[in-house]
Amino acid sequence: MTSKPGSELPFRMIVRDSTYRSWLGTSISGKVEQGTIRPGDVISILDSSPPRTFKVKELQMFDLILDYAETGENVAVLLEGYAHEDVEAGSVLVKVSDLGS
Repeated sequence: MTSKPGSELPFRMIVRDSTYRSWLGTSISGKVEQGTIRPGDVISILDSSPPRTFKVKELQMFDLILDYAETGENVAVLLEGYAHEDVEAGSVLVKVSDLGS
């Protein structure tokens, strides 16, 4: 796997939209600004109060299921235990494991 520049940095994704689909559940779409994310990673929404964490259930791009997403890619992130109203456009997703970085 050849990584894109910025993929070695801590994960950050700016939320563009949050959508509910009856057959899929709720997904968050946005652009991976830096870093890499995979199903199973635990993420947090930086500006949520109180802080909450969610496990990444699935990543999609144009209805394709991805093994990972990296810097520069526009993706939909499906989270376990996530409700549509938990995030707004402009929110920032981070990996919990990167919070000290």
